[in-house]
Amino acid sequence: MTAPRQLTAPAATPLAAWKQGSPEERASRRETVSGSEIAAIMGTSPRDTRQDVLERKLTDGSREKIVNKNSSARAADLQPLMEQEFLARHPQYTAAPTGYWHHTERPWQRVFPHRVLTRDGRRIAATLTFRTTPADLDSKGWGPDGSTTVPADVYDHTQYTLDGLGVDHGYVVALQQGADPATCRIYRIDRDDAHIATLRAASEDFLRELDATRVTQDDDRR
Repeated sequence: MTAPRQLTAPAATPLAAWKQGSPEERASRRETVSGSEIAAIMGTSPRDTRQDVLERKLTDGSREKIVNKNSSARAADLQPLMEQEFLARHPQYTAAPTGYWHHTERPWQRVFPHRVLTRDGRRIAATLTFRTTPADLDSKGWGPDGSTTVPADVYDHTQYTLDGLGVDHGYVVALQQGADPATCRIYRIDRDDAHIATLRAASEDFLRELDATRVTQDDDRR
């Protein structure tokens, strides 16, 4: 999937419309750090570790298999309903699906926002991220609706995506699976430049380790 031609981002360029799993898409994964990987690199992901990401990039760059396909499918089915609820509360925006983008000056920084938000149908003004969980939201670290309290991995993902596109804020919509979408919680997360600096530094350190590990592996094969 690629970003529609009319969409523009302040600091990013849309990537080609590669099919997931294609050689081109796997090659891109091997050489970049995505928003879905930054939490693992930072040690805040509840699912992956930094070593998991490193090992994937040392092989074919593919994502790990989805453990619970039914849960994943339910989450995807809820996204249109969550988007509808968000737009009902924020009619100043238009939401659009999009594809991969990379930062114009840092091509190793790759992001894939769930939705982007515009006011004019063209220039991206904010991001929109969806999160669902079968558990109670409070038990997973989500604060009250309208607050800025979100789990650490979600915060890392959001800040990295904002930085990758060059926008100043994004929204996260959280919903407990099985609950009425009208009860979803919406959080506005503003750009945090100090935290973004730590994300960039961690990404660059990770990529240096990745390159060094590849050199060592090549030497061992000789």
